[in-house]
Amino acid sequence: MFKKNVSVLTARPISGKDVKELKRKLRITFPDLSEDDADHFFPAKAEVQILKLKNKATAYTCGNANPLFFDPDGRGDLLVPTVYALCKCPQIIETLYTYSEVSPKVLGGADLFLQGLIVPDGGLGDFSAGDLRAVSVPGNPYPFAVGTMEVGSGEIAKTGLKGKGLKLLHFFGDQLWGLGDKSSPDSSFTLTRIFPVMASSDDDPDAQIEECLLSGSHSVSDGELPMIASDFYAKHVLPAKAEGASIDIKKTSYKKLSKLLSTFEKKGLLTTKVIHKQDKLTAVNRGHELYTAFAPKEQAAASSTSAASTSGNKITVTYSYRVPTSLRPIFDLDADKDTLYSEERVCTLLKGYMEREGLVAGKGAIKLDKLLVGHLFKKKEPQQEGDPHPFEDTLRRLLDKLALFHTIARASQEGVIEVVGKGAVKNITMSMDDRMGGRKHVTHLMHVESFGLSADELGAALQRKFKTSCSVAKLPGKTETGKEISLQGNLLQELPRYLKEEYGIDAQYIDIKKKGT
Repeated sequence: MFKKNVSVLTARPISGKDVKELKRKLRITFPDLSEDDADHFFPAKAEVQILKLKNKATAYTCGNANPLFFDPDGRGDLLVPTVYALCKCPQIIETLYTYSEVSPKVLGGADLFLQGLIVPDGGLGDFSAGDLRAVSVPGNPYPFAVGTMEVGSGEIAKTGLKGKGLKLLHFFGDQLWGLGDKSSPDSSFTLTRIFPVMASSDDDPDAQIEECLLSGSHSVSDGELPMIASDFYAKHVLPAKAEGASIDIKKTSYKKLSKLLSTFEKKGLLTTKVIHKQDKLTAVNRGHELYTAFAPKEQAAASSTSAASTSGNKITVTYSYRVPTSLRPIFDLDADKDTLYSEERVCTLLKGYMEREGLVAGKGAIKLDKLLVGHLFKKKEPQQEGDPHPFEDTLRRLLDKLALFHTIARASQEGVIEVVGKGAVKNITMSMDDRMGGRKHVTHLMHVESFGLSADELGAALQRKFKTSCSVAKLPGKTETGKEISLQGNLLQELPRYLKEEYGIDAQYIDIKKKGT
């Protein structure tokens, strides 16, 4: 229920009396939660906040830290521990186990099917539909997801392990997790897969190299690109390894740097190109979910911002897709026309469609059916129904047929402001006029509304900040709804710094051009 962006509408402290009532409810709901455990979550005299979220859920934090418990519908009927709470106190609810290889589907937001459960020697135990269960992988003591059972143990005894088992409420890497400091309990937790703890070091180096690459994608700036691939690996990927750890790409399943980069290029995170016979990293998709959901260790450790913000004064930009009616059969059957899907979710659902319709055609291939041929290929292309086709190319064609949307989340004093728009993000535009033979300058600022800013309010703030005259006027054109801010003086260097410091708007979202005289 937290797959989409979840903004905080309000955040307010609750009284000491309400904190005591909250602890009482927790001890009733979770009999294995001791009084000391409850006090550990919500210490005496610490400020406990209740967050009201856009999707009607509520969440509880302590001392402006991580969300610890949430109520899915906000009515007070159910309290559910977050992954932050479960990693501190995993015994408070019973745990189901699934295979590490299945965890990517759960991390993509998919409900857990009964076929994906590992049944211990003593069985799954007794439970009813609606009971809470955590999800872990064998060899890892930390749960990475939580949900409610779709069926009871009695029904499973009659019908067997078939169909949906657990309705997913919350998982590591989702938007509720993103309201916290984005820390993980162990290096075995990655955004794409959960590994056994013992396998997260020397026995399974893939997780390490993937985490280092994600960290490297954060540390490399757009100004450094294009960069020779080997330099990116040496200067940004390897330095991200844990202290005292050693990483050898030859000991991973990737074997070569080119294959590692190619894998993440197919995911849409990186762009590479051969320039003058050298492999170079040319771009990082900073709006990609793998990028926005990943917090480098030093960033997570330094984070002490309120759970009511996105990440301090930084904005987050995520992209998603809306599905036309003609392609709806590939997606959730109950999805409405307003449902937005991440790229990873589209990939997961396409794989589900492939398995559901019997279209698996060997490793990395999908057997085309009438729907796929009719909507993803041009009439003059040779592909026909029944032909095998590379899955990655099929996914790319599918994404091209979907309507692209972007969501910008920005922290403010009123909470998190979300702006959803069609297509790619429309950058802020800055320009400057030279007047009177270069003796007078006027700096213009446009499209600030794209980032949830009011041109009138921002203009007044800039006037005070730079002590200059300012005017705000509607942009010309019948289709234009935004305004232009005009400031006396040459502020092309000062304005980007101000927008970065005050609103977290990076230079990549600002286009600067100088007008002619």
